Amino acid sequence: MQNINSADIYDLIASLSQTEKAHFRKYANQHVKGGKNDYMRLFDVFDKQKQYNEQKINQAAGGLKIRNISRAKNYLYDVILKALVSYHAGHSIDAEIREDLAMVEVLWNRSFYESCRKMLARVRRTIIRYDRKIFLIELLDWESRLLTKSGTEVKTFDKLLVNRHQAIENLNRCIAQVEYDFVGRSYSLSFRSTHDSLIKSNPVFVNSLQSYVLGLKESEVDQGDIKISYYLICILYHISENRYHDAGQVANKLLDYLLAHEDHIIANLYRYVIVLCNGILLSCETHDFEQGMQYVHRLNHLEEQYGKYCSEELTQIIRTEVFIQTLNLLTLGGRKIDLQRFIQASHLVNEGHSWVFPDDTKEAIYYICVSRAYFELGHFKQALQWLYKLVSQKRFESSYLFSNALVFEVIIHHELGHIELVESRIRALKRYFKAKGNKYKLDLLKIIEKMAKEQDTAKLLKALSGDLEKNHAILHNFAKFDIKRWLNAKGLGS
Repeated sequence: MQNINSADIYDLIASLSQTEKAHFRKYANQHVKGGKNDYMRLFDVFDKQKQYNEQKINQAAGGLKIRNISRAKNYLYDVILKALVSYHAGHSIDAEIREDLAMVEVLWNRSFYESCRKMLARVRRTIIRYDRKIFLIELLDWESRLLTKSGTEVKTFDKLLVNRHQAIENLNRCIAQVEYDFVGRSYSLSFRSTHDSLIKSNPVFVNSLQSYVLGLKESEVDQGDIKISYYLICILYHISENRYHDAGQVANKLLDYLLAHEDHIIANLYRYVIVLCNGILLSCETHDFEQGMQYVHRLNHLEEQYGKYCSEELTQIIRTEVFIQTLNLLTLGGRKIDLQRFIQASHLVNEGHSWVFPDDTKEAIYYICVSRAYFELGHFKQALQWLYKLVSQKRFESSYLFSNALVFEVIIHHELGHIELVESRIRALKRYFKAKGNKYKLDLLKIIEKMAKEQDTAKLLKALSGDLEKNHAILHNFAKFDIKRWLNAKGLGS
């Protein structure tokens, strides 16, 4: 391993929960004889730092009289990762299969072939139950080895032929899975890129899409992960064509399929969370907010149903999603009374929260959703305070939400009657978005600029009709402020 720098170690230790730290200490102590060793003392040095300060870390580490501090850092980083793998192994089907296969190798090396056979039978049951075909090749290899240790040559050869057939069939399924993953990730790139046509016109992308989505009927698609991937890509395809109702129908089919095959949910609980969240966003797009609330209800009960399969990180993600998605649905649904009650029950009035966010993007979504909720209720000052938590921090600048928040800030100032500030902010943002080549944001600024200057409602609506329709064609997700809905609420829309 190359030398690990102090910043990487600090970030890794800072990301640990208290239970993960306790597990690490227990794990590390199994390898300590007598008192603390170098890397455990080094761990304490990093753990005591409230903020990263390389000079203080080096001074404290120097006082420990560690002979080879670079080696101690590398070893510490390695042991932390191994401890985390050990800690989360019980929450992962993949980790369980890998552990069993490692046991098979130990038994094989000691010539305990019958014990190997029993262990492989357990691995096969797990692979089949949870549809983890990625491990089937390794399983078949071990089974083939065992076949050569027993039975007549003819029978062994016949069984080897069966293994060969299974291996080839599994490889074909894996290739199909790779194609689905490629198409899905390509769509994801196209949504984030201003040059999505370059992706969608690429021959590899087009051929993959035609072979595995457009060229297949639903009834022809195999079961398991392949069918799940088929549904997911169909959803993305319909979204890319602005067919949100069709995408929503496929999302419902996918959820029905997962609920009928619970093993797939257990095998990949994170994927199930993503499917539910996508279903909620599609419900917002089709204005079926009741359906969205049903998805939130399912999301809210995941811990109760599958708690033993949830890692601490996934549990936090689920809780954060339930809050954000509920807030978004109540806001877009215009349910102001329920929204007010939800905010009060969530103790947001004093701008406090106790969330631990999985990443910066999720934290940015949180701030913009709370801000939009207060905006919906007409509490524009509170909306601005929450939005500043997003736009005032440089770490959010790389997020796709940052530019949307800048436009939303101008809209809030417009509602507060800060006309001169609106004009100066629009001028500054025009330069900002022009430099970035963001034509869509420039169009939004033009709409707000016209609103700030034009008092004649009829004339305003006529001037903005084309721009409003163009804006309305974009997804109603966290990244977008729906100007058409805003005008309707103000009595300016149709």
